[in-house]
Amino acid sequence: MMIVEDINVINDSYFDRLYNKDFMFDVYDTNNFLRLPNGRLQANLSFRPRYSDRRSTKNNYLFISGERSPHELDSSVKYYHQELQPGPKGNDEALDKEWRIYNRKEVKIMNTYLLILGSEIECRALNNDSETSWDFPGFYKVLSEWLNHSGFYNRSFSPYAGCNMCKCSPGFKLKNIHPSIKNVAMYLEFKETE
Repeated sequence: MMIVEDINVINDSYFDRLYNKDFMFDVYDTNNFLRLPNGRLQANLSFRPRYSDRRSTKNNYLFISGERSPHELDSSVKYYHQELQPGPKGNDEALDKEWRIYNRKEVKIMNTYLLILGSEIECRALNNDSETSWDFPGFYKVLSEWLNHSGFYNRSFSPYAGCNMCKCSPGFKLKNIHPSIKNVAMYLEFKETE
């Protein structure tokens, strides 16, 4: 995806309308990547600027919840994996290998949810779609610009994203960001709709 730099558009105040607010909208798995019931999800989205107290922080972060685990998918989906029993690591090499495969598929599922979300936002931004009452004019365009300049499309999963000491807050670190967008955490929760 090509990013067109617009110095007049991207500045410190351009994205302030997104920050410290909660947004909710429907997202559609139109390509049936995950064969979700009804093919529809509700995305709950919020941002927290100045996420880290460390002054040198240059990354943005993304934390995601509500996505399905590999064993919860339809068995015909390529990311499906049978549910594994927890146990101590290192006692059984075959089980450890299965857990590594399972964990990689978990990250692929997260990325698929984010792909579906990004496609939905880009489509609505192109169509100037602003149908909900809680947003502001051009909401999806601003959100699309944030995704394009925040590193959303150049992310890497890290079990230590939210905490350097332990794996209590896994998430994504967003790289290659625009200088005016840094140290922002994006929180995403997906809920399946009936």
